Amino acid sequence: NDVIRAIVMEGYHGYKMAGVLGIPFGLEGFIPKYHYRNVELTPDKVRDIHLFGGTTLGSSRGPQDPAAIVDTLERSNVCMLFIIGGDGTMRAAKAIYNEITARNLKIAVVGIPKTIDNDISFIPQSFGFETAVSKATEAIECAHTEALGAPYGVGIVKLMGRESGFIAARATLAMKEVNYVLIPEAPFTLDGPGGLLQALEQRLKDRGHAVIVVAEGAGQQARRPGDGGEKRARGQEGQQGQGGSRRRRRHLSSEERESAFLSAAARENQRGSGDAAEDSGQGNGRARRRHHTSATQRPDVRGDGQASVSRKPDVPSVASQVADGDVKVSRRRPGDGGGARRDAANAQDAPNQNGERAEGQAPKRRRRRRPRSKPQE
Repeated sequence: NDVIRAIVMEGYHGYKMAGVLGIPFGLEGFIPKYHYRNVELTPDKVRDIHLFGGTTLGSSRGPQDPAAIVDTLERSNVCMLFIIGGDGTMRAAKAIYNEITARNLKIAVVGIPKTIDNDISFIPQSFGFETAVSKATEAIECAHTEALGAPYGVGIVKLMGRESGFIAARATLAMKEVNYVLIPEAPFTLDGPGGLLQALEQRLKDRGHAVIVVAEGAGQQARRPGDGGEKRARGQEGQQGQGGSRRRRRHLSSEERESAFLSAAARENQRGSGDAAEDSGQGNGRARRRHHTSATQRPDVRGDGQASVSRKPDVPSVASQVADGDVKVSRRRPGDGGGARRDAANAQDAPNQNGERAEGQAPKRRRRRRPRSKPQE
């Protein structure tokens, strides 16, 4: 968006261009079968787009026919083409330029390097590279914090850079917390004297933690000969990472593993004692709630200070008895059951024919009715 805004502003105010067309979705916007419409770019439309990331025009991947692209440029009466992108986009710009030259057309082609990898020749720094390095330093700082929080902690940050390690190298120079950086331009080995694992082991013995920054294309020399294609290369990178993790675990000595285990166990015991103190400090109400949560289990404290849990005998529920046919459900008729018991109780409380109550029978208490309050006028 910064580049698009700069082209439009400079074209209108500096060179007094008749107009600037925006091609939507990259090279696909030149092809008629996609039915994309060009966008008229004016200073009013691009005034604030630099405040947002990405591109307002969109982008696409994949090659397109240079002849069809040049046909669209001729129909649109374009005299200058600005192409923004990385190394692949620059190769496409070269193909378009060759087609224009073959037709002897007066159309200029300008390639603007825009890639976070910064892997375009003769360009000291491309657009987007500085932002990528800034975000990478934030990830490295977080990895360093996590590595400090574990015994023999190792923080690994994988950054973009399939064929170049500019982001990894620049971020490493900016952050003093990085101990090792792996890039495609510098081959390395994992095992043996001078290998990464040996140096990592010594680092963990000396300082107890380490931070490694890896470009995604590092370790390509470990691929089998004859492998080709980007998809296969990425798969080999994943296998290299998994193999490195297994080798690191095997490389660490048994004493380091035991020390790390004891440290972790000590932290767990300290955390458990802190939880017990917190529970006791909150009183007995919390303990009662815990006992009520499991009503079917009751602790049986023995004389030796141990506790065993005994369960009550399982009582079949009503639903299970109904399913087995042992329980019959029937409605209660008026006057039966509870109604008959209430009549018998009233008969016992009532006095006899002489107005006297039975011996040992307490007089029935009557409730006093409260007088109703008159409404206020």
